[in-house]
Amino acid sequence: MRLQPLSWAIALGLCSPLATAQSDQFFNVQEVIVVSGDAPAPQQLATTSFSIDQQQLLNQGVITLDQALATLPGVYVRTGGEGRPRVDMRGFKTRHVLLLVNGVPANSSYDGQFDPSLIPADRIQEIQVSMGAGSLLYGTGGNAGVINVITRTGGDQQALSAQAGLGNDDRWQAGAAVATEGKQGDLLLSYSGHGQDGFPLPDDFQPAPAEEGGLRDNSDNRSNSLYGSGHWQLSDDTRLGLTAEYEEAEWGKPARIGRLADSKVKYERVDDLEKGGVQLTFSHRLGVMGGLRGFAYYNWQDKLENRFNDADYQDLKQTSDSKAVNQGVNLQWLLQGDHHLLTTAAILENQQYQGTVTKLASSASSNKSAPALAGGNGSGGGTGGGTGGGTGGDTGGGTGGGTGGGSVQPSITQLDESQNLTSLVMEYQWLADGNYGATLSAGWHRSDLEEKNRYSALASGYYLIDQDTRLFGSANRKVRFPTLRNLYEGSGANPDLTPETTVQFEVGISQQLTAATSWQLSLYHTDVDDYIEKDMEDVYRNYAEYRFRGADLLLSNRSLDDLDIDLSYSYLDAENRGEDDQNREQLQNRPSHMVKVSLLARLPWAFKARLDAQRVMDQVYYDTNGPVDVEDYSLVDLSLSQPLPWDGLSWQLTATNLLDQEYEQSEDLPAAGRQWMISLRGSF
Repeated sequence: MRLQPLSWAIALGLCSPLATAQSDQFFNVQEVIVVSGDAPAPQQLATTSFSIDQQQLLNQGVITLDQALATLPGVYVRTGGEGRPRVDMRGFKTRHVLLLVNGVPANSSYDGQFDPSLIPADRIQEIQVSMGAGSLLYGTGGNAGVINVITRTGGDQQALSAQAGLGNDDRWQAGAAVATEGKQGDLLLSYSGHGQDGFPLPDDFQPAPAEEGGLRDNSDNRSNSLYGSGHWQLSDDTRLGLTAEYEEAEWGKPARIGRLADSKVKYERVDDLEKGGVQLTFSHRLGVMGGLRGFAYYNWQDKLENRFNDADYQDLKQTSDSKAVNQGVNLQWLLQGDHHLLTTAAILENQQYQGTVTKLASSASSNKSAPALAGGNGSGGGTGGGTGGGTGGDTGGGTGGGTGGGSVQPSITQLDESQNLTSLVMEYQWLADGNYGATLSAGWHRSDLEEKNRYSALASGYYLIDQDTRLFGSANRKVRFPTLRNLYEGSGANPDLTPETTVQFEVGISQQLTAATSWQLSLYHTDVDDYIEKDMEDVYRNYAEYRFRGADLLLSNRSLDDLDIDLSYSYLDAENRGEDDQNREQLQNRPSHMVKVSLLARLPWAFKARLDAQRVMDQVYYDTNGPVDVEDYSLVDLSLSQPLPWDGLSWQLTATNLLDQEYEQSEDLPAAGRQWMISLRGSF
């Protein structure tokens, strides 16, 4: 974890956009808004931004994206009822966070969510996180912030690399990559995989009605993915890029353990998931004053989910077979001059979802009564769906009934919906002499499902008081459309939902106190109109107004050559301010306080030790009787690594929840206890 270095901001005084027009940054389409120079854009310097690079990921020993994000201020990584990690940000849920992979939207077209555990860390070159007022060039959504995952290329990778790891409860990971780079381009092919038989519950866990302890029931998971990327420099002014991926996975959804009176215990699994995507990028300079760039993409996901009648996971109750598709283009035209940069973007996105839900009849062996119609004759005999007598009149009509042999046809529900989103965005960035800069943006958005014009806007700026102190601030208005799930799927659907509108203000200061110590403080205030969330009846509705207010404080110290210290504190006041018959004034599953510490020690014999600790406090959830306090908890993760005597080889030991803390992030869903893994890595 690190702040955007102030040296970047100072460097802006030495290089204007025009002076760096020939920089290779123009060709980095995956970064969307960094289009000139080696320094950040004014938009990045005017908001709270974090960056996690490849070396930090290696030090931390993380396997997937969610583990890396858990260390950031204002970010709450939790595991809920779906059994998968979710990334919440400053009071917003995961569906309000825009996930980009090389600048391409990766949120589901079905529910707007994303699964960070399906993005392997060994594929990542850098993670860029913008809180709050992210650029409008990303498109709609992203009301909470933007996470842009920049993947490795052939130029970032050794010619051959591999890793393998084993841990408790048959936990494993593996990966391999081959890469090449030449004058005209680069190429990368890689494989990543991980899985486990399930996660262990803490030793202090007491048996519950639906969970005995030990290895958590139905908590197994497995994922395998292939990834390839290539870039070609066709001329000094033209560059093309192509990436493709394929992934298959399966996992169980651990059920609620039945300790609460209103626990809804469900036995569910994702027994097959296949996903893939292709994206094409291009960039072409038009002289020294402008250029064209953009990308086109096609992402798809097939998922088979099953629900069972009991914990044996054999007697099928319901099956859901679905396909989700996201496809679109983002085209940008740039015009730049001394201290000015104007970007105009046309963004088109098509979201599709097709699903079939089959609810199966109860098994005949269940001995449940199954009434059936029967014919009869004049003598009164009748036949029915089971064994039994019948009665009939002179007209020959009769009825019969019985138990056992009857059959009921399965219930089949199909959904086939789509949504087209169109955005036009204009963004102006002004960089004066490097001591101050500003960004102004405006966007027009439209969904073909409501056919109304929606608007967004952003204004941000920063000012360097001196070479060590930066003030920044921003104001923005953003729009997020209801998802296809919100509108159409299941008993909770509500076709009358309207888009969410977010208005956010942020101010902050970043200061280098000494050569080795820096700090940053951000204060934010967010009002959300028509926030979409399920009510107590499990139906999606627009809540009149949510308000999120809070602060993120980060202190970094590098005064010791062999010890890096990062300390952060996040405060959140999440409040429902609208009229509400649900009595939800304090919003659920949103911690008011989070304290995080990261230590990186460089020890003798080239040992490295990375420790990450966090304390999560003051959150509630709601049951039928109202709010219930969630117990505060602390987590400690540890990673040890060391190079081996042979060039290019190293080993690493990682342990999560080192103290085996018993805790819950969602009601009646105990989280994992201590897990460990030892890995070997090689690069040649």
